[in-house]
Amino acid sequence: PVTRVKEYTLRVWAGKAFTAPGTQYKSVVICESTTASQVIDMALNKFGEASDSSLFQLAYVDDMPKKPALSLFKTRAVPHILAPDECPSSVVEWFNDVPRRFELVRRKK
Repeated sequence: PVTRVKEYTLRVWAGKAFTAPGTQYKSVVICESTTASQVIDMALNKFGEASDSSLFQLAYVDDMPKKPALSLFKTRAVPHILAPDECPSSVVEWFNDVPRRFELVRRKK
């Protein structure tokens, strides 16, 4: 029997990492073994961004809509930074019922 590789399509948002005129996110196709470092490389390539990928981290942010009463605080969910060798597919599997988004984040110096 042929084993099929499970694939996932991630939307990776530029966030505040860099300016991407005309586009907010790029879609990348990954498999279970794709690492955060590889996703960063793929996303930068799709954005046409020539920056060194080691300057970036991949984060996921809970994208839950805020309740109207809570919107007064204008808080944004804290990004969860993935380790370079961590696989984003595990985030997709673990939190498949929670709205979230992946973003590129510049490393702090």
